[in-house]
This record gives sequence, structure tokens and C-alpha cells, in this order.
Amino acid sequence: MLKTHKIALDPNNVQATQFAQHCGYARVAYNHVLADFKDGLDNDEWRSHIELNKRFNAIKRDTYEWCSQLNQRAAHNAIYFNFQDAIKRWKSGQSLFPKFKKRSKGQRFQADAGRGTT
Repeated sequence: MLKTHKIALDPNNVQATQFAQHCGYARVAYNHVLADFKDGLDNDEWRSHIELNKRFNAIKRDTYEWCSQLNQRAAHNAIYFNFQDAIKRWKSGQSLFPKFKKRSKGQRFQADAGRGTT
């Protein structure tokens, strides 16, 4: 028999602000690489998620100065897991072309279960 534990987060104001910032950072990273991917398709180029991640890392400190204080794995995971999965589903015909993420009440980001993570 499998047992699970459901844990509800009850963050204080500082923690809720950090969660919102990380969600926004993941959304910005996803939207940036999606726009870059679309530009590549318009120019008949296929850009892999690895190349898109390198391109995002090259410009993020100049374009998004506020991101340096946040956990960089939030953006990395948004690109390597969410974006890659969306493209894979689109290529297989399982879903439509990925859409840009927008601000919403149910924002999400994926953190690593390691040292110094939220």
C-alpha cells in the first residue's frame, strides 16, 4: 500500500513575496525562450531548449537585472521541463503550439529539493 502526505504551505508575507517573485521569474524565462523559439521558426531554424537556455543566460543579467537575487533553478526548470515538454507535445500532435504564460492566481514554479532552495 502506498501512503502519501499532503502538505499545505502557509507562507508569511515575506515568503509569499519570494514565491511570487520566483513564479514571475519562471514565467519570464518561459516566455522569453518561447518568443526566441518562434523567431527561430520564422527564420526556418530549429532551436533546441539547450541552445535557448544558453541564449537566455547570455542576456538575462542585462535585460532582467532583478533576477540575480533569485534562485536561478526556477528559470532553468521552466525551460528544461515546462518548455521542453510543451514543444514535445506540440511536435507529437498531442497539443497545440505553446502559448505565452500570463500572470494568474495559480502561478507555479519548480524548485529543486536541494540546499538553499525555497
